[in-house]
Amino acid sequence: MSTIPRRNVLPWASALLLFSGACGPSKPEGPSLVLVIVDTLRADYLSCYGFEGETSPRLDALAGEGIVFEHCYSQAPWTKPSVATILTSLHPRAHGVLTHHGWFGERDGRKADPHAAGAGSKEPTEPTAVTDVLPARARTLAEILRARGYRTAAFVTNPWIRPEWGFAQGFERFEHYREKDGRLPVADALKWLKENEGTPSFVLVHLMDVHGPYDAPEEDYRALRESPGLQEDWTLDDRSFLRIPEYLRLSPWTRDPAARELATWRARYAAGIRDVDEKIGSLVDRLREEGTLDETVLMVTADHGEELLEHDGWDHGRNLYDHQTRVPWIVRLPGGASAGTRVSEVCSLTDVMPTALSFLGLDGVRGLHGRDRSDLSRAADPFAFSIAEGVKWRPQVFSLRTKDYKLVADLERTRYRLFHLRTDPREQNDVSAREPETVRLLLEELHAHIKRAGEDALSPEQVEISEELQERLDDLGYGG
Repeated sequence: MSTIPRRNVLPWASALLLFSGACGPSKPEGPSLVLVIVDTLRADYLSCYGFEGETSPRLDALAGEGIVFEHCYSQAPWTKPSVATILTSLHPRAHGVLTHHGWFGERDGRKADPHAAGAGSKEPTEPTAVTDVLPARARTLAEILRARGYRTAAFVTNPWIRPEWGFAQGFERFEHYREKDGRLPVADALKWLKENEGTPSFVLVHLMDVHGPYDAPEEDYRALRESPGLQEDWTLDDRSFLRIPEYLRLSPWTRDPAARELATWRARYAAGIRDVDEKIGSLVDRLREEGTLDETVLMVTADHGEELLEHDGWDHGRNLYDHQTRVPWIVRLPGGASAGTRVSEVCSLTDVMPTALSFLGLDGVRGLHGRDRSDLSRAADPFAFSIAEGVKWRPQVFSLRTKDYKLVADLERTRYRLFHLRTDPREQNDVSAREPETVRLLLEELHAHIKRAGEDALSPEQVEISEELQERLDDLGYGG
């Protein structure tokens, strides 16, 4: 019998994150933490999550040495709000990092007027693009660990994850790279760890090799072109081809006749996974060679997935189907403890912080929205669920996913779609009209979540986006 969630019994305390122990820095004992976030990596394209094809041999090996959370979901389908959630264990509604480039922000409670004249001028001014900033009151994982005496560093490639937007909170070193290629961030992270050997450290590595444009090496594409996991193939007509976002059509291969085949696009995306898989493998190899792998909690996850025409669309950030919200979460513990464990319970990226702290042997932190998933002996909760929001330009669209059901709710338009995932895992058949009671119960849970998150909401902050940065964001498909 299918299940629906009961009321979540976890307390939702104030979003002011407080240590349960002392806050003063002290010399830490125990393992380091390396957190790798792969941008745009959907779980179902990894072989260890069921993909038929050799996309991820190195991550598959890592999964065999560690713990695989089979049903982990992002709280937003694009980078900025999702990474903010990973680093704070707060839902987007609470940390407030929701607006997308191209929105006109609110100033002093008023919507910015794109036709307003500048001071002392009779001519209309250009509208100002603004973006949300992670508030200083949001206690980050880096701040928590640094207060415990950890060294902290971040090596990131996505232009959304910037110091001036609050993401450097708690990091002693924060390196930002203009190029997508993850080799330099991985090399710099390894060098920094070597320089700080002997002191527990927290390193964040954010890699963009999978993100479009899909320009992975040709040999990776050829290795995957015939993979059964690419599923059905068909030829894209002119209308379908031109509906692919322009930034995804920047690579030279898109001018070849093969670019009219859907399987080509999916294989090009998968090639990016194979490429970044090797770079993560090199990170693991170096840690092993230097004898520090067994002194490290190593986590690999993603900020969101990617749509490849499953619901007549492309890219990410535009809906909350599983191809955009289901992400991998693989954890290797020191000494390979709990190797081969697979966790079937529904979990969320909000859970990364409390679980990491527990695996490091540190006291818990109050006010987190996530749950500690470190107790692998605990029976799976059949009523566990995950909530997502943050669709670009549609702030009132939410999803609530249980093991059996997925509700997608547009609260602004009072429109709901319900999918029974056991019989319809690809979310194609809306059964909301047949199961109104299920819709009602899931909506009740969703509204309770929105209320709790609103009570925890931090004061929003916004800054303007420079023209140079707007151009970089446009090149990655983040146009307004």
